[in-house]
Amino acid sequence: LINKKNIKFRFVYGANTSTKKDGFAFDHFTIGQRSKTALLEQFTNFTSSLANQANGIVDTIINKSEANAISLQYHTSFPGVDSLNTLNQMDPGSRILFYGSGIVPICYLDGGVQSNFIYDFTSRQPNLTDINLRTLKDVDFDISFASEKKENAIKGTVNVKALKAITNRSMSLQIAIAEDIIVQSASSIYTPHNVLKQLVPPAAGTSIHSDWTLNQSRPYDFSWSFSHVFNPEKLKVIAFLQDEQTHEIYQAATTDVTPLTDVQNTIEGNDLNVTLYPNPVSENATLQFSKPL
Repeated sequence: LINKKNIKFRFVYGANTSTKKDGFAFDHFTIGQRSKTALLEQFTNFTSSLANQANGIVDTIINKSEANAISLQYHTSFPGVDSLNTLNQMDPGSRILFYGSGIVPICYLDGGVQSNFIYDFTSRQPNLTDINLRTLKDVDFDISFASEKKENAIKGTVNVKALKAITNRSMSLQIAIAEDIIVQSASSIYTPHNVLKQLVPPAAGTSIHSDWTLNQSRPYDFSWSFSHVFNPEKLKVIAFLQDEQTHEIYQAATTDVTPLTDVQNTIEGNDLNVTLYPNPVSENATLQFSKPL
């Protein structure tokens, strides 16, 4: 509805002949832009056929969620040897212990804060309705990034901003490096998305035990040196705030890593003036020199 000038809202209600009640009433409603991003944490293993099917289900839901949800895939050491798990066993293991999960596939929507937000893909699987309802929730925090790719490394800052005054909230900030990967076996090709490379700085996350004032912002720096990276252009950073007691994920965000740029030649001259515009800039900027170089 953004930029629409004329919007009509129609409320339709009905009843059958047995209805005896008086009906319902409301006094106001609000229309606003969604600001909550949901996180689907997917525990999987290549040796499980059901887990491989579940990976496709999660990818389909993410593609249909219109950027309202993010997936993060953990490869486990069970029920069989998984080639991606052998590259990092500790971090997926720490998330297994955090949730007390011992099966694959299993998926948690925003930490499985409700029992129906835990999916085993047999009795229940992720769906758009759950994501849409979850992303209608008013958020307490906003997450933004400033990150860049160095030579064989990623360095940046996650900024957490409180959107209301908050007291007595114990939570942790998790920063995950993930990659889209192509894996080929003897008979199949798998394309898992947002596979966890590592949780930084510690696997347990950065604990935050403090009060927040309205619009207070705090920066959290991170860095990661490449390890078992297949395609640096497919790397991304995923950050989320999670309650340490209830496991509820309050907010999540992701960003592609800014590619390394380098100027090979240096131009020197004291008589050159340069203008850079627009400011601030998004994606493209123009450099205008006072004379030909």
